[in-house]
Amino acid sequence: EVSEDTPDITAARHLFWKVPRAERTGVLAEAVGTAWPAIVFCRTRHGSDRLARQLDKAGIRTAAIHGGRSQSQRTRALSDFINGKVHALVATDVAARGIHVDDVAAVFHFDPPEDHKAYIHRSGRTARAGRSGVVISLLTPEQVKDAQRMQREIGLDEPVGEPEAEVLLESVPSPATAARAVAYVAPGHRQSEERGQRNRNRNRNGDRDRRGQGSRGGQGNRNGRSRSQSSQDRDRNDSEQSDRRDGGGNSSNRSRNGKP
Repeated sequence: EVSEDTPDITAARHLFWKVPRAERTGVLAEAVGTAWPAIVFCRTRHGSDRLARQLDKAGIRTAAIHGGRSQSQRTRALSDFINGKVHALVATDVAARGIHVDDVAAVFHFDPPEDHKAYIHRSGRTARAGRSGVVISLLTPEQVKDAQRMQREIGLDEPVGEPEAEVLLESVPSPATAARAVAYVAPGHRQSEERGQRNRNRNRNGDRDRRGQGSRGGQGNRNGRSRSQSSQDRDRNDSEQSDRRDGGGNSSNRSRNGKP
């Protein structure tokens, strides 16, 4: 379903960030981790799939939705998005026009829209049904002038600046969404936590092993002492028996020799 109605984008906050091309994916991952559920727009199917894979590696659960996916794949992706199983949908323009979800916290223009009309239709996926939302454009330096011209065509007058996490967090539309941001953990921090947990587990296992070895060592010492004591007892018994035999033999010899 493709809606022909022009969305009202005035309820959303619009941010324009200038980002070097090589840094866009990292900036996007951090931003989606703060403001989700989100829809991320790319121009091409291939670009959508590639970006979805890159975001997945960065710890952002995503689903790509575009004309190259089967109907069942698109339906499952949308269902996962609505049910909170993914942080973001990565979509092309045509595929996203039929998405009508009221609780989209943010729209990201990863690739610039074709024109101001496309910007309006993309941005209209957030701030729906009386809710607020945020729209973020990730602009490479050479895209800034085109974005400023597009702003004039749709009546916006927003500055183009560096990414600011604090501003984005202030723009998150509801306390519920802000609370959900805790669910995203930056990959570096997550890896550090995992390493720390593995080290703690190894330390605990090492302590148990050492205690087990100490217990086995103590038991071994006790067993060793028991064996040594038994050996000593046997030696004493053998010596006493030998002495008695020797004593008895001497008495018999003295009797035969007529000596007392």
